[in-house]
Amino acid sequence: PVYDDFRRIWNKYYLQDVENGLIKDYLPKDYTDEFMQPADFEEVLKYLITAVNAVEIVCANSNSKMSLDYSKDAKSYIVVGGNRLSRGFTLEGLTINYFVRDTNYADSLLQMGRWFGYRPGYLDCCKLFTTADTVESFDFSTSVIEDVEAQFSKMASKDKTPADFAIKVMNDPDVIKITRPSILKNALTVKWSYSDKLEQTTKFAIDKERIENAWNSFIKYFGEKTFTDYRSSLQYFETDADEICDILRLPNSFLNPKHYEPLIAFIKDVKNQGILNRWSVAVRNSGQGERIEDVEKIFSFPVSPAVRRINPNNQNRISEVVEGGVFTASGNSSNIITAGSDFAFALSEDEKNAAESIFSEMKKNKNYPEKIYRNRLDKNHGVLIIYPVDLKALEDIPEIADYFREKHIDSKIPLLGYAVGIPDLGDDFEKEYFVQKGFLDQHGNILKEYLVDEGTEDEEDEKYEDELTEANNE
Repeated sequence: PVYDDFRRIWNKYYLQDVENGLIKDYLPKDYTDEFMQPADFEEVLKYLITAVNAVEIVCANSNSKMSLDYSKDAKSYIVVGGNRLSRGFTLEGLTINYFVRDTNYADSLLQMGRWFGYRPGYLDCCKLFTTADTVESFDFSTSVIEDVEAQFSKMASKDKTPADFAIKVMNDPDVIKITRPSILKNALTVKWSYSDKLEQTTKFAIDKERIENAWNSFIKYFGEKTFTDYRSSLQYFETDADEICDILRLPNSFLNPKHYEPLIAFIKDVKNQGILNRWSVAVRNSGQGERIEDVEKIFSFPVSPAVRRINPNNQNRISEVVEGGVFTASGNSSNIITAGSDFAFALSEDEKNAAESIFSEMKKNKNYPEKIYRNRLDKNHGVLIIYPVDLKALEDIPEIADYFREKHIDSKIPLLGYAVGIPDLGDDFEKEYFVQKGFLDQHGNILKEYLVDEGTEDEEDEKYEDELTEANNE
């Protein structure tokens, strides 16, 4: 009966994962591991007695004089311990961890979570057993780190330093506290969310593989969709929150590949409350770039990418491409959107006209900002517009043309920039963040000069924000 139990465990938790390729999904591309081959239980059976006889249980604490022998043919160890194990103690060949230590602070939890390392042949063996509460705490702590990483990427993309960028550290004391109060003496709590935000990607990695993967994934995914035409400039379809998260996770060539991970987490969080479940997704297909003939064979419409040029006298931006492999597809406003009116496609004609009439009464021109359309959406409705961006136009600059040839960049393949519009959701969906006191005004709000979130509106439009809000409320 013991061997039968072992056989069931082997088949369920090891063999299937290896044979079905589930383990390989976690491995880097082109990674090979000679040990990651399916093995029959009968092959394993003959080693079980030897393996069990080699096990020794030892105690690791401040009083024990523990010594582990890692020489050839040494013992296998079950090590039991408390603080000594939880703070960076190294166990060679660690595969199984029963983690039941508890802490109230995320920074302590992450110090405890250094377990398995990176050893060939071990991935199918490593197992972690812990509590549901600990899983939730680790999940939140990981989200905090990913959110901060995304902020640092934005800061770097705008050539900012930590001295002029207000880093926000997410906090949720109902799950786990970030750190001890004494460490937070120079921080204050602020409320922040993606409510009433335009999230864009304007910086791209000029990398052959990433550009081609992004384009091929775009063609494959959207080639199966049925689009509706909007004034011959956009093609769109409707979808839900789950699919929008899949789209935001498609391969991309953004400078920060995980740019939208924090937003994805936000969408998943609020959808359960009946918010942002409906999405309108559009492709801008009427730019000034050279028409992409191959796309018409797949889609029911042609695509001409938008053109974003670099001034031949702007050596800094040229160097950014040829030395750093980074292209910034934006003008002075840091927007990738072609026009604010692009966002009108998600509204009815009456809603569109009402938004424009209110704005025109206050400002005597027709340069409508996207905000007036976005704030006409209800709380359940978000917008994503994908902007193909022409690379061919950049070859007008000889240094960039040479760089493209050297790196084998196919300039006929466009970049794909995203603009995600979130309506005003109110204050109910704000998350709590810690921010250093020096970045806040007397009311506890982040000072404008330290807000470097990508996708801010033109200054000219910002002047009308309060007036628009008041007018829309009326």
